[in-house]
Parts: sequence; C-alpha cells; structure tokens
Amino acid sequence: MICFIVPSVTLATFGRDLQYGSTGDDVAELQEFLTVQGNYMGPITGNFYSLTRQGLISFQTVNNISPAAGYFGPITRAKVNSTLASQETASNAQAIQETGATTTPSKNDTTTALQAQINALLVQLQQLNAQVQTQTTIQQQTQSTLQKTQQNVQQIQQNTTLVPYVPPPAPQPQYQWSTNITKSRVSKLADGNTYLDVSMTPTYKVSKDGGGFNDGREPIIITIAPNEGLGDPNGFILQPVSRWVSGLRSEIGFSAMKNGIYHLTFTAEGSIHTEDVVVNEL
Repeated sequence: MICFIVPSVTLATFGRDLQYGSTGDDVAELQEFLTVQGNYMGPITGNFYSLTRQGLISFQTVNNISPAAGYFGPITRAKVNSTLASQETASNAQAIQETGATTTPSKNDTTTALQAQINALLVQLQQLNAQVQTQTTIQQQTQSTLQKTQQNVQQIQQNTTLVPYVPPPAPQPQYQWSTNITKSRVSKLADGNTYLDVSMTPTYKVSKDGGGFNDGREPIIITIAPNEGLGDPNGFILQPVSRWVSGLRSEIGFSAMKNGIYHLTFTAEGSIHTEDVVVNEL
C-alpha cells in the first residue's frame, strides 16, 4: 500500500496544548516541525500518539525543557513558537533582500506545491511498480530454471545404474622366516644313553603394507613334537612349547634322545612356519 504524505501550510504559531491522543491540523504542523528539527521520523498523520510523543520528548531534551515527558504545554509551545518566529524573520529578511518586499503565500501557490509533490510521488510509484515487475519476472525465471534442473536430475538418476564402490582388499602381511637349525655331535649321558643337541636361532621379517621387510619383534612360540614312531614324546630335553623373542637370546635348542623326524612349528603374529629336523645319528 502506497501512502501519500500531503503537508499542510505551516501556521505562524501554536495556540493550544497538545498531548497523547490529540488530533488536528496543529498536530500535523507539530509533526512537520519536529521532522525539520530532526526529532521525528514518522509519518505526518495529524494524530498525536507514541511516535509523536517520543519526537517531542527528544526536542524537549535537546532544548533543556524539564520535565521532558512529551506534553506540548505553554513552555514547550513558547520554545517552538520562538523558533518559528526566528525562522519567519530570517525568511522575510531574505525576501526583502532578493525582491524588495515580503509576500504572503497564496492558496494557489500552496496547491501548486502540493500538486508538484503529488506528481513526484506518482513518478516514484511508477518506478517502484517497474522494479516489482522486474523482480517478479526474475523470480519466475529462477523458479522455472530450478524446476527444469530438478527434472534433469531425476531423469539422470532414473537412467543411471549406480555401482557401489568396493574398496580394494587391504594388503596381507608377508613373512620371511629363517631358523638356522644346526646339529652338534652325539653325546653320551652317565647312564650310557646317547643324545644329539639340536640348536636354532629363529628370526622372521614382516612386510605389512606391501613395502620392504622389517625385523619382527613379537615373541615366537616354538612347538617341537617327535614323529609318532619315536615313542615317548618327552624323550628329549625341552618342553613341547617354548617362547622365543628374536634378538634377545642367542639360540635355543633341544636334545634328541632317539632317531626320527622332529616336527618344529614357529608361530608369531599369526604367521606359522613349519620345519622338520631329521635325526639319524643315534
């Protein structure tokens, strides 16, 4: 909704008290005066309500009128009339200087001025209507483009079969084992039985990312079991299971009391390495 602000002819003086709820031409003139003074930013309505009272309080505060409560009484009215009189005096002085006499504005002059203001407002209204029309056209074009884009996306989704991404399997660790198994000479016990010492220094290297191999540092579990034909599995000097940490001990071994095949199993980090030792020297 477009509101036309039509100012009325400014009176020379104010003649009555005004307060919240007052209405009339003098209220409109007070609103115009406060607007010129920079104390009122609202519309010129001729109605004295909250905005007008706040503008009057601002004027009273600036001019040290106490109390500054927004009542337009004799003190404030005298200040406003004095200001208007000063402005009228200055205006008349300029009129005399420029024309040699003072003139009183006629009704026709006021009507002409009002018509000029109305014409200017009509031009602004036309410009606003043109801007609104332009914005409406842009919004319609944007909405149409958005709808077409959504339709294209839906069409692409319908015509496209999505293949789920399957990541490549993680590289499995690779192991390299070295047991360095050696057999020593045959020895004889005090009871006359013979035995053969078998020693080893097991180590392993591991590559976990497909790159180079590094020395393994996890404990190595060694299981030694004789062949079934050897009889008593405790016929050698070593517990069936032994824990070995690579690099911390120089060697580990067992004493074979009988000929046969001894099955060795080395386990570390989930890697299992098996190796047989054949004893036929006894």
